[in-house]
Amino acid sequence: MLVKTVTPTNTLPAVPGQPVDWTVTPGNASNQNVDTIVVQDPITPPSDFDGYLDVTGYDVTAPAGTTSTTT
Repeated sequence: MLVKTVTPTNTLPAVPGQPVDWTVTPGNASNQNVDTIVVQDPITPPSDFDGYLDVTGYDVTAPAGTTSTTT
């Protein structure tokens, strides 16, 4: 299970200089414990966005019970 949300919702298409925050929330919806959840975006963007959609940072918030995270 992977939930993606974006705020503010009225920035699509994105506007230069206007931040867009994506929240990606992975989870385990099965009835089994998991040892590892890997979240990746396999899409390769164009080599040059001209600053249009530059990633300027990210945060990782580990859920309760997490023993470690890797970024």
